[in-house]
Amino acid sequence: MAGKKLPLGQALGQVYSPARMRTPFAWLTGLVAFLLASPADALGKAADRPNIIFFLSDDHRWDRMGCAGHPFLKTPTMDRLAKEGVRFSNMFVTTSICAASRATLLTGLYERTHQFTFGTPPIAGKFSQASYPAVLRGAGYRTGFIGKFGVNIAQADRESMFDSFQPIGRNPYLKKQPDGSLRHESELAGDRAIEFINQQKGDAPFC
Repeated sequence: MAGKKLPLGQALGQVYSPARMRTPFAWLTGLVAFLLASPADALGKAADRPNIIFFLSDDHRWDRMGCAGHPFLKTPTMDRLAKEGVRFSNMFVTTSICAASRATLLTGLYERTHQFTFGTPPIAGKFSQASYPAVLRGAGYRTGFIGKFGVNIAQADRESMFDSFQPIGRNPYLKKQPDGSLRHESELAGDRAIEFINQQKGDAPFC
């Protein structure tokens, strides 16, 4: 999170009491709920709107981090985010399926409401249009998504959600580059995310 360069999670700390999180992306649920509860016009009138960056670690067990006490896995970046921000130790993913869980993060809805999982029709337009990317974009944010997506959303709705949409498929995980080398999809996603951030001109916040 950028803007005033406040410690990560300080804004959330004003809404949720600090604790330790049970999943690597559990804190996102609180932020999504906060954003979706904020009217678009209020967001648009904010004098200083922070940039927002989501890091999603797919199918990641809660204890597979150094800051969670794992005996040998090293996750220095996650550990730093946890130290400088907020961790929650009593939060749980409502739908332990990757794409359905991402649909929940996007919409702020339980699966039983957005009704998306593997092989189902696209998410209803009314839910996509009220998703946090659409709300932020309507408030003047530049929005982007890079990496694994897998959520079935109608093209017109997706275009209303994201200024830049760069999904990366996992088959194969290692992508052959023009020079013949192989790079993992996570590396490519990281590079493209940095490129998206560097392309922002500073005249509008981004997410």
